[in-house]
Amino acid sequence: MPARRCGRSTTLGTLNLIKVGYTYLAPPAPKVTAVSPAIGGVAGGTRVTIRGTNLSGAIAVTFGNRSGTSLTVVSATELVVTAPTHPAGTVNVTVLTTSGATPASPYAMFTFQ
Repeated sequence: MPARRCGRSTTLGTLNLIKVGYTYLAPPAPKVTAVSPAIGGVAGGTRVTIRGTNLSGAIAVTFGNRSGTSLTVVSATELVVTAPTHPAGTVNVTVLTTSGATPASPYAMFTFQ
């Protein structure tokens, strides 16, 4: 007796998978172009406006090694922050975003008096 087929037979074609590559482009790093006012008291409390580029993702601002408070992101080009207490001297103002931190710059200096 010949063999019998039971059920259903299916013929599959060739399955071609295409490898899709993705390139992640990080947002540009922030840059400070102006700090105003550039002078404040050692007791802190000065409201400082920071202007620059790519500031919309700001999560912190430091004056030297001390964190500013009450950070407000006004736009992608402007922040307002309150300067902390700090000993007398000139320090770099650094804006930290999810894309990185602003580099040291002569436009990003604040003097505590």
